[in-house]
Amino acid sequence: MKPLEQLEKWAAGENVHNHVRDECCPDFACCQPNNHFSPELRAKFLQTYREGGSEACYPMLMMVLQGAMAGVGVKVYLAGEEHHEA
Repeated sequence: MKPLEQLEKWAAGENVHNHVRDECCPDFACCQPNNHFSPELRAKFLQTYREGGSEACYPMLMMVLQGAMAGVGVKVYLAGEEHHEA
């Protein structure tokens, strides 16, 4: 399955693990059923991917990861990105 096909299914609410490439959905909902991005965030992610490819989605993934990790006191930093202390 191509990444775009997986993302289209995921954005439509079908959490499919890509066994061909061994890739989870962006929110890992295929393997972690309690994790789900909102339908709005899924649609925005798909739009971003279509317009800019996978690299354009990295900032969105980092924002979600930072939000998830903030609750447990962990700071997230993506190597190669500009870093700002909050």
